[in-house]
Amino acid sequence: ADETSVSGMRGATRYLSSSSLGRWLVAASLGMVVTIFIAQYLYSAIFAAAFPDAGELASFFGVYLAVTNLVEIALELWFTPWLIRRFGVPSAQLVHPVLSLLSFGGLILRFGLATGVAARVTRELFENAVAQPVRSLVYNALPQRLRGRVRAFLEGIVVYAGMFCAGVLLILIGHPDPRWLACAGLGAALLYLVANLRVRGEYLDELVSGIREGRLDFGALGEEIGDLEASRLMDLCTQLLVEDRDRRRGLLDRARVHRRTP
Repeated sequence: ADETSVSGMRGATRYLSSSSLGRWLVAASLGMVVTIFIAQYLYSAIFAAAFPDAGELASFFGVYLAVTNLVEIALELWFTPWLIRRFGVPSAQLVHPVLSLLSFGGLILRFGLATGVAARVTRELFENAVAQPVRSLVYNALPQRLRGRVRAFLEGIVVYAGMFCAGVLLILIGHPDPRWLACAGLGAALLYLVANLRVRGEYLDELVSGIREGRLDFGALGEEIGDLEASRLMDLCTQLLVEDRDRRRGLLDRARVHRRTP
């Protein structure tokens, strides 16, 4: 079936409205969109002021793009896989929101070229090389039959609706003081972080549900969420099995005592 069809989007809407994980994924998507739009507005203003000559601006972007594209390739090939294996998907997804918070803090303290470059690196380089790959793995916690349509709804409707609203908002507010707008961006980044923290918890709850239902492959799971998180889940699985065994033994012992009591 076409995952992007109207009926597919209706199914995605029903799931997102009834799932705590789905609702927080929507909040995280909206927080991300507002965060990156405000950042883009601010660092664009910085670059335009720092390089009023078009030739200088073009030269700056030529050097910037050459360096950051090489760094992005390195991050995607080595850093992001290591990050996922070492800390797991739930923790790795917090990297971009935390960096966004720090970049807006830098813009508030010092609104200049250095913090503008840092904001663009966070918004573009780390979003492409770290946040997007990790976010794709987070979607694996969704039910398999709904995974495609929910992802299509989030990336094709929620994200673009957020872009539209953020663009309209920036048009309506005109030319605000950059530091006040950076404070607004700090608030959006905080929402982005809180939503991802909740997604982290709900993601782990979905995995625990999979353990209880016996539908998780720990071999494949280690490659998706990282060896650390997989080992913790295996320990949890063992704990749940032991608790279930002890509970069954307790019920059996009480039944035997009850039968022996006149």
